[in-house]
Amino acid sequence: MPFGLHARLTRPATYITFLREPVDRVISEYYSILHHRLHPQHRRMQTLSLEEYATRTPHHNVQTKLLSGRGDYPDFLAGDCNDETLALAKENLAKHFTFAGLTERFDEGLAACKLLFGWNIARYVHFNVTASVRPKKNSLPAATQALIAERNKYDVRLYEHVKCAYADFLRPFGDLLREELESIPSAKALGRVASALYATGSAVRKAIIRAHSAL
Repeated sequence: MPFGLHARLTRPATYITFLREPVDRVISEYYSILHHRLHPQHRRMQTLSLEEYATRTPHHNVQTKLLSGRGDYPDFLAGDCNDETLALAKENLAKHFTFAGLTERFDEGLAACKLLFGWNIARYVHFNVTASVRPKKNSLPAATQALIAERNKYDVRLYEHVKCAYADFLRPFGDLLREELESIPSAKALGRVASALYATGSAVRKAIIRAHSAL
């Protein structure tokens, strides 16, 4: 969902987000579509290499597009992205977001959100994780990484912007953040049955969303 929902609400609202390293995000997206048969683009992806997908997909710089709130429905992730879009995304982050974290430091960000919002997180589980056949970013040729980064250069700049400010944002929490972070592993300690239920529910929701997006 793109930024802008608060304009439709009658009560004050705030936002949080977690940004993902852009090259890694594109790699994950490609292999997720490639191996999920229910995805509407699954068949087409069998004919495209990672490099071809990164070059041809209109869904580039998606994090910048989402945070800028610009774009036309229903496919608001398509279209161009430029310096103005990036500036708007940064402005929205500064004005409307209480928290902007990094997915590779998700547990730390979750601990910070517990302190910010008084959340009580009894359980959480990882799902929507791409199959292990997905290669690691650093195992790919440097030329492939550079091609993806160039195609998603605004996302790269936005990610670096948030990453640079992240340490300063966390510093005031001090030891409280460390204490909350130590409590996170117990929230993740779900049994196999509970984890499977969470994962199955997520898979069903994703399948429904993809089916509707293909209509």
